[in-house]
Amino acid sequence: MCTYDSLEDYQEILTFTIQGRPATKKTSQRVVRIGRMTKILPSITYEKYEKSCKETCENIWKNAGNEPIDCGIGIYYKVYLDSYIIGDSTGYFQAIGDILEKFGVISNDMWLHWLSDDTHAISIDKANPRCEIKIVRYRHPYEKFRMEKIAKENKKKKTPV
Repeated sequence: MCTYDSLEDYQEILTFTIQGRPATKKTSQRVVRIGRMTKILPSITYEKYEKSCKETCENIWKNAGNEPIDCGIGIYYKVYLDSYIIGDSTGYFQAIGDILEKFGVISNDMWLHWLSDDTHAISIDKANPRCEIKIVRYRHPYEKFRMEKIAKENKKKKTPV
């Protein structure tokens, strides 16, 4: 069951900013050999960015006593870069989804729906690179299925044998 069921769609849950230049996860991936196995790792730039996000994400959510969000949410996401060396929008979206999941803001990035305020998701701010994130309630089609499944399981438990 979702803690945010009583919220209307688009009602704000959380707004925060992660300072520093955002990085995409899949640009410049590394291929490494570990014994006979080959493994694909994200770029060193992404790994540094992910580490820099940890404190902010945990402080705004997990350390405030909140459980990971386990229902549909929408995210308005704005990337501000310090140069015109720009990755693809999808790469930034995937990276932030993975970061929010890794640091306990959301339980699973399948719940995400990317929303737009009708401006481009990428801008330039040489003095202050960052990403601004606004999380709102946005129902996911799977929620209805999950609720029906829970109701069926509860009904079976209450039926005498």
